[in-house]
Amino acid sequence: MNNFKLLISLSFLFLLLACTKKRTTKPSVKTIIPDIENINNEAISSRIKSLDKVIVLETKPECLISKIDKIEVCGNFIYILDIELKTVFIFSQDGNFLYKIHNIGKGPGEFLSITDMTVNKNEVTIIDILTQKKINYDTTGKLKNELRVFNEIWAMNIFYLNDELFYLNDYSKSNSGRYRLFCINEEKKIDTFLSFDEEPDAILTDGYKYSTIRDKASLIFTGCDTIFTIKNKVASPLLVVSQQAGDKKKFKISSINETDKELFLTLSRDQGDYVLIYNKNSGEYEIAKALTELLKYNGRKIHFKRIINQKLYQYVSADLFCRNYNINKNNKMTNIPLKQRVDKIMHNYNSDSNPVVFVYDIQ
Repeated sequence: MNNFKLLISLSFLFLLLACTKKRTTKPSVKTIIPDIENINNEAISSRIKSLDKVIVLETKPECLISKIDKIEVCGNFIYILDIELKTVFIFSQDGNFLYKIHNIGKGPGEFLSITDMTVNKNEVTIIDILTQKKINYDTTGKLKNELRVFNEIWAMNIFYLNDELFYLNDYSKSNSGRYRLFCINEEKKIDTFLSFDEEPDAILTDGYKYSTIRDKASLIFTGCDTIFTIKNKVASPLLVVSQQAGDKKKFKISSINETDKELFLTLSRDQGDYVLIYNKNSGEYEIAKALTELLKYNGRKIHFKRIINQKLYQYVSADLFCRNYNINKNNKMTNIPLKQRVDKIMHNYNSDSNPVVFVYDIQ
């Protein structure tokens, strides 16, 4: 009888442990091993519906841009981050210069550098790891509030999702622990996501590390072959992009963009950059060279840049724009409307002007 009771107890314990293990098992994640040699160079252009507009950013002494490090679009405004100049420039959708944020110093509302910038409705948020601050401004550059956050967390990128600010950390340890994503609420409570054990031996990614679409965001990290997603403050793996066994031409996932239907992952390696286009519904994918021919009139290919609200924003420096216009201005072009727009731009444009932004409707 005692043996029978012991057998029943052990059986119950076994079932309990089995159930506990099942509840903690992570869901399976789709893995793809891209063949970068098998490319379709029409993959990007086939997703472009039309050229929506060409925005010539106004050129004035007070708004000269050295480089567009990040572009954000919110409402009727275009926000340009220039890290070298430690400035956020604010333009209208027509390219007219409106305001800039350039408050250098150590006082309230001031910073020594701009590590990253993001926008939400009528608020501009920057972080500065030198002063350890997160600073909020209105769209005229007026200070709203600031908070010292980098004594508890670490981050090099920020983005808004459902009106909440997320801090994206690559692989640095913080006082809050080894986590790749943080969120601080109004009560200054820190939520942590995506823990890690060791820092990767890899080159830092130099492109956009996140993409947002409606109520969710997708994320990439240095030396990591997994793309993560976060929705309703739940973070989970979405996709694994792995290397081919024995492939000596290693790549890194250096940038991410997204539409409702597809992910656009920039894969960088010594031989050049490629874009992997992944259909989130079917699981199928295509690969194209990252240097696109959307601006064929200029005679040069340009890198795939940023998708915002189902539109592709391609920005080109004035020097490159003018140089290639002069080289190829006599070339025949089938896209007559684009040719007319570019010719019109060149009447009052030179290599010292601000960049040009091409906006395409994308499927």
